[in-house]
Amino acid sequence: YCLAQNLSNTLMNGGSLEDLQPVNGMHLTPGLNRSAKAAIEPYNPGEPMINMKWVRWLKNSMPIAIWISPGLMLPNVPFDEIPNTRCDLVYQMIKADPKNPFATLSKAPNWTESTNEQVANGIEQWREFEKEGLFQFGFTDNPADAQVLIFFTDIFKDASGPGGVAAGGITTAKIFPQDKLHLVHKMPVIIELSTVVNCEPEKMQASSAHEFGHALGIKAHSPYREDLMYEILVTESHKQNLDWSQVNFFALDEYLDVDLENTFANYLWQYFYKSIKLNPQKLFNPVTNPDYDNLINSLGGLALTILGVGENGHIAFNEPHTPQLSYTHSLWLSESTRLANRKAFAQGSTIPNKAISVGLKTILASSAIIVLISGKSKTAILNKFLSGYVNNDLPLSQLHYHNNWTIITDLPLEKTNLLLPIEIINA
Repeated sequence: YCLAQNLSNTLMNGGSLEDLQPVNGMHLTPGLNRSAKAAIEPYNPGEPMINMKWVRWLKNSMPIAIWISPGLMLPNVPFDEIPNTRCDLVYQMIKADPKNPFATLSKAPNWTESTNEQVANGIEQWREFEKEGLFQFGFTDNPADAQVLIFFTDIFKDASGPGGVAAGGITTAKIFPQDKLHLVHKMPVIIELSTVVNCEPEKMQASSAHEFGHALGIKAHSPYREDLMYEILVTESHKQNLDWSQVNFFALDEYLDVDLENTFANYLWQYFYKSIKLNPQKLFNPVTNPDYDNLINSLGGLALTILGVGENGHIAFNEPHTPQLSYTHSLWLSESTRLANRKAFAQGSTIPNKAISVGLKTILASSAIIVLISGKSKTAILNKFLSGYVNNDLPLSQLHYHNNWTIITDLPLEKTNLLLPIEIINA
């Protein structure tokens, strides 16, 4: 997304909506997907003072409530002390007097009522990203109800962190281990903005948008989307203390002739397996487990298959014209698939041209199927499928031979007369 253009943004204000001006020059770009190597070697911004742990918002935290103070300035402390003190300070102030917690605070020099409009304009630049389903946010007039609170200062005392004396803002968040997640709702995230450095409206808007990105969870200035929000499944698994040890996990496909760090097996381990309670003996992969289909059948078959869809309509690595009766097989990847997957590999790496995949017959034998479809380049593929089209040049269309599938998508759907066997969910 590029939000430098004239977007139509809105701000919730006393229950009414009003148009907000766009931020001139504000530019937000889509997050990158981590390669397997990047997952193993966490992003390092080169800023030692930054806490390198992730900020996470749980699904039940939504919408994130934001309170913009009327120019209030927290006690002035050295810049390096802010990350370790602000969250606890504000939490204790609200706890001591929920109705009027900041009565002793004064207003920051150079603050005006229009400053808050500029801050809101900046934060609203993130509204476009709500459609991705990772987060929601809104504004509140009650600081006791807020998860993100915004204060102001003239300049940051003895600033020696990122940006030095020219620091336009700082965001402070408290890090909780998994067994303390119940405290997340009680401990606020604090944003402080400089009215001197951000003396021009455009700078205040850009600075508030920047800091709100940190409040959402972007670690330092990471380009990776995984540093924005935690995967809901893993978070919910921890929260509910789910036990996956009796579940058999079957990988759908895998690259051949590729370094370990770029395998799907490594990706699954980094982003899912290592974060849940499972039995490592129940992790299966078509490369390391011969006679894959007989193995699946011997363990009771597939109860649930979760699929993505390629830009050419492939599911797993079943490329166009794969026979419907195919079982697990090796194959040459199409050029379009290799190009689409290039972003998952480090620059200069060789993109594999061979893979192994469960077949369409294997997939269709699953008791239930969930298909995740995202990305504008797949809109035509999705709507072609929904039109009732069935042909082996569109592997996704083979789902019409199955009676228990669900599609979850953020793409626009064309009207169709097709009587769908199960629901389409617009995420």
